[in-house]
Amino acid sequence: MPCVYICVVTGQPLANLIPFLHFKPDVVVLAASPKMAEKALHFERMLLRLHKTICLITEKELPEHTLENIEYWTQECIDRIKTRFPDHSILFNATGGNKLMTLAMVHACEVEGDIDVFYMDTDHERIEWILPRKRDAEKVPPILTLETCLRAQGKRLERCSSKKESWQQNAMKRKSLSRWLAKEASSLANVFGIINKTLMDGRNRNVSWSLNTIWELPARIPKTRQALEEMEKHGLIQICGNLSFIMLQPDAGTYLTGGWIEEYVWHVLQDENLDEVLGGLEISDEVSRKEKVPNELDVAAIHRNRLLLIECKTAHLNRVKEFNAVLYKLDSTGKETGGIFGQKWLIMARMPDSTPEVREQNRMRAKALGIELIGPRELPKLAEIVRFWKKHLFLKT
Repeated sequence: MPCVYICVVTGQPLANLIPFLHFKPDVVVLAASPKMAEKALHFERMLLRLHKTICLITEKELPEHTLENIEYWTQECIDRIKTRFPDHSILFNATGGNKLMTLAMVHACEVEGDIDVFYMDTDHERIEWILPRKRDAEKVPPILTLETCLRAQGKRLERCSSKKESWQQNAMKRKSLSRWLAKEASSLANVFGIINKTLMDGRNRNVSWSLNTIWELPARIPKTRQALEEMEKHGLIQICGNLSFIMLQPDAGTYLTGGWIEEYVWHVLQDENLDEVLGGLEISDEVSRKEKVPNELDVAAIHRNRLLLIECKTAHLNRVKEFNAVLYKLDSTGKETGGIFGQKWLIMARMPDSTPEVREQNRMRAKALGIELIGPRELPKLAEIVRFWKKHLFLKT
């Protein structure tokens, strides 16, 4: 039987989008209060991009207060739907709106009769049936993709490096090297720093990262030679002096200045069988994409309809201002792309040099923004952290 899906436009579009993707209705009716008029327009555009042939209706001026007014508006809306679509079943999503709106609209549906009403329990990722009564709750299967999740928040995925076959091939060739660098990250912090500085200083002097350029590192950093030998063993570089080398892969410069940690994180998430993992993303605003510079994101993953955003850093963020800037950028990206469905991790190969008090302040500041800090000591155990995240996605499973 064809179905009409009614949902109340809210600031969290995924609570309406997930049931839409799950039930696959033929007609969608957006109930929008005056405050939600702009968000209704955005949700319309997003649905039409996902399903160009969907029949879409927006019912405006939904009251936000006065029980009788909300009930009357809802009954009028349902009457119009029944008249226009007499052979369709009606499915009402009672998740959006304030509590009074929910109570009034559910009561109106009960009075009208023959309307299935549910609540999308996002904490437990299941649909709780309100009408008909005694209908068992049902789990929502993994249904969101990263691109769909971004679209729901008004964002567009402009570029994704890891979707390229060449990127994946190079990452696979370097997988064991990336794992070694992550395992030794605590003892290689200064080595990462001097390699970053040497290559970036060269680039700033317009020295090409081409394959025939010789790079020489200072001799004072312990474990530098060991790191270079490991890189040579994996075909990334060729040592041509005590601490001199040339790069053997076209993207070796990018890898050495931070790409390795992004590839390592991508590998770990892939190996832990998350539903989708992407690396090297550029995300733009759907409406003003031409005017605004796209946001860059190192790694993003989705699992059981939950988004995980990861920023990777090998730079030494010693200044509080620099550290805070990274936190606030990740927090802003998380709010814009994931909303209540997103979690944010900042993974650092080098922790700032600071006192225990400052380090604790950094962690508390990150925690206040909902960002989990993962440092060099935790890097080798990243797979365990990912498993813990998967296990505790919801309050109950």
